Amino acid sequence: MDKLENLFKEFLSREDRNWPRQDCNYITEYNDLLGNRRTCTVINISGSGLGILSRTALHKGEIVFIADPRIKAKVIWVAEGRAGLYSCS
Repeated sequence: MDKLENLFKEFLSREDRNWPRQDCNYITEYNDLLGNRRTCTVINISGSGLGILSRTALHKGEIVFIADPRIKAKVIWVAEGRAGLYSCS
């Protein structure tokens, strides 16, 4: 497994209710529900989701499939090329 995926699983396994964010700078890809593949940069990760940068516009409520770490996520907020994703898996 990839280092970032291991980090994400470690966060998910913690019982702490305050999910601290871990800053990172990791390039990965995601697919939308139409199968479009896009590149993004994971800028932070926590037990409940990810913060990403994307040149492609995302929309609040959209579901995406992140390649690494392998998760299904819902877009919670978007602002100026950034997006907050909540893990659905």
